Order: sequence, then structure tokens, then C-alpha cells
Amino acid sequence: MSNNNNNNNNNNNSGGGVQGGNVIAPYPTFANSVIGLGKLKEEGRKGLIQLLDAVKGKKVLVLDPKLSGPLGFIAEVTLLKEHGVEKIYYISPGRFPTDSKSIIYLVRPKVELISNILDNIEHHGKENQSKDYFIYVVPRITKLISTLIYDKTGASQGSSGGNNEGGILLESSRLQLGEFELNIIPFDDDVISMEYAMNSIDYCMEENKSRDFYVCKSLIELQIRYGMIPKIIAKGDSSCRILKMISKMKNEYQHQFHTCPEIDQLIIIDRRTDLFTPLLTPLTYEGLIDELIGIQNGFVELDPQITASTAVKKDNPSESANKKGKHPLNANDKVYSTLRDLNFNSVGPLLNKKAKEIDEYYKQRHNNLNTTQLRDYMKKFTSIQQEHNSSTLHTAIALHIQKLVKDPSFGKRVEAEMSLISQGGGACTNFTFF
Repeated sequence: MSNNNNNNNNNNNSGGGVQGGNVIAPYPTFANSVIGLGKLKEEGRKGLIQLLDAVKGKKVLVLDPKLSGPLGFIAEVTLLKEHGVEKIYYISPGRFPTDSKSIIYLVRPKVELISNILDNIEHHGKENQSKDYFIYVVPRITKLISTLIYDKTGASQGSSGGNNEGGILLESSRLQLGEFELNIIPFDDDVISMEYAMNSIDYCMEENKSRDFYVCKSLIELQIRYGMIPKIIAKGDSSCRILKMISKMKNEYQHQFHTCPEIDQLIIIDRRTDLFTPLLTPLTYEGLIDELIGIQNGFVELDPQITASTAVKKDNPSESANKKGKHPLNANDKVYSTLRDLNFNSVGPLLNKKAKEIDEYYKQRHNNLNTTQLRDYMKKFTSIQQEHNSSTLHTAIALHIQKLVKDPSFGKRVEAEMSLISQGGGACTNFTFF
């Protein structure tokens, strides 16, 4: 999604398909997902299109920055433009300069974000600008948010509810309040997320049970799409509450469940039953990328120094030499799929093996190939090029990680963690790579 406030593009890979023969698709295609997660993407996509088409004519889209990444998994920028979106901005307080008559806000139910929107509206009113505002809260409007909007605009909740077609009438504009129920977002072939942001203090101290309701509702919707799950196991107080809520809500939605479930078993775990594990340093390849570099919404941003030594091919050749490169990490990448869950010590030998296989393939072009052999060679050419580029990228990442894990402080940290969980037992912290 692009951010026109800063005149830059926050996602160089805006499409969902392969952008050239040897470039890996930036977002998962879900071709190999066990339960067909493409359904979730298509439903989210249709919901977003309906939301945009409900606002006639040209419009601008103003996003909660935290929603930009997840939205990329269901819709690309070109789709938004096809449905009338002229520009995309991030929500910010103060004056919001735009010539557009219609402004769509897509936002989480956060007081600070809603206050910024109302601040934008107030500035437009002072400048005598007449506009139509459409505020869609993801996934639901809370009582606090609706009260804030009505109090700030001076409207009566009883006379002009936020979901009514007439909306809230302001002095020279109209404000429409609604919901965009993006409850479950498919992130990869085997990963779905609610993207329900909450820090550990909020999670442990929160008195209301709205979070449990959202989780329950999402799991019910999952069963509507993929059939009633025959076996559900809950661990922890919050998980048990959710399980009871699911049991009650099943009767209400019974007629919508498929007869043949695609999911055999569901395990709901309350994070409070094990607060220690997330604090440990992960030692898998994917875990160390996230720990030491950072993975955000399925992408890793790499400094040019990391990729320079291995000459990683850029998806966008026009990128500045000093600008971080954004690289997708998902199941579309066969090399990454092989490496992601392995202990880091196993990554180097596998990358070496893959490099030799690719080299052997390229050497075949020097042989005297007959027509059949040449056809077979060309059939594999695109996929081999993808694997070549991917191997080069992951070699660069792995070499960078190797430098970091060789630091004595990293070894001491891991050793201390292993000692704690093994009650004083020794731990192997000898990292080798190539």
C-alpha cells in the first residue's frame, strides 16, 4: 500500500501474482494450503470491493498504518484504483489537504486514531470544505468509539445511528460510520491471523471479555467456511471461556456449518499458561531472521550492505542503492520453505547443496542437447532461475545472521536461557555455517 503523505511507496510489490518469469510472487498464492485458505482471501477481497463501491465516484483511502500490511494480503493497489481510489494516505492528526469529495477511513477501534480522524474533519469544517466521510472500523465498532464520535460531532445516537444510510449530518458534510469485518487474514499456506494487537499488560489486565468474543466469533466463522471442527481442546482460563462461548454459539449457526469438516482438530492455548517460551531466542532460520532482522507482514527489509556481497537481484531495479530492499518470505519461495523451520546449523549445508544442483543444471546448456532434452531443459528454466535468485538472497541473509550469532554476547544469552529451562544443564551454543 502506498503512502502519499510521504510521496513514497511502502510496498514495492503491490501485486499478488508473479511479476516476471524469475521473480517470486510477493504474496502467498495458497496453492498448497491444506484447507484452501484462498477462500479467506477472496471473501476479504469481495468485502473490501463492496465497501469501496458503496461510495460512488472517485475517493481517497486513508489507512490506519497497522492495517496497511494485512490489507496487502487480500488486495493490491491496482485493485483499489480499479474501484475508484485515487490516492492512499496514512491517518495523521491536524489538517488533511485533499481535493477529493469522498474520504474513506479504514481504522482499528483505537481512540487515538479516531481522534485524528475527527481532527481532520474539524479542520475541513473550519475551511468550509464540504465532504462525505466514511469511517469503517476493523473489525467492529466498540461502544467507546461510537460514543467518542457522537460526542465530538454533537450528534444524537438515538436519532442518527452510525450505521444508518443517512449517516451523521455535520454542518456542511456527512459522516457515515460502519464496520469492515476482516476477522481472519491468511498470511501463508499454513498461517492465519486475527492481527488483534494487544500488548502483554493489556492482555493480562484487561477486565472486559471483548477479546474473547472476537476470537470466538472468528473461530465460528472459520467453521462456517470449513465445517464444524469435531475436536476442540482448550488450555488455560481464557481458552476455556472461549470454548464455552463456541459451544453456545454453535446452536445459533448450526444451519450454516458444512457436513464434512476440513479441520480435524483445534487447540486453543491461553498465552498465560506459558509466558516463558516467547522470551526464548528462536534458533530456527525463520526465527532468527525475525529476531535479528525483523519480519513484518511476510516481508523482510534488508540493508543494501547485506545483499551487496552476493549480488541479490532486486525486484525493482530503480531502487536507490542506499534504500532498504523489501523481500517476500512465504511458501511461494521453495528454497525458503525448505529452510524456514530448520535449526540454523542446517541452513549452510543445504544452501551449498542447492547451489551445486543449480550449477549442474546450468552446465547442461553446454552439452549437445537433442530437441527433447532442450525442451525439458527450458521447462525447468524459469523455476531454476527463481531458485537461483532465492538461494542467493538466503545465502546473503544467512551470512549476515552468522556474523551476529558468532558474537560472544549472543552465545552467552542462549546459554543462559538453556540453563534456565534445563535447571542448570549445559547447552550447545556452537554455531557453524559454511
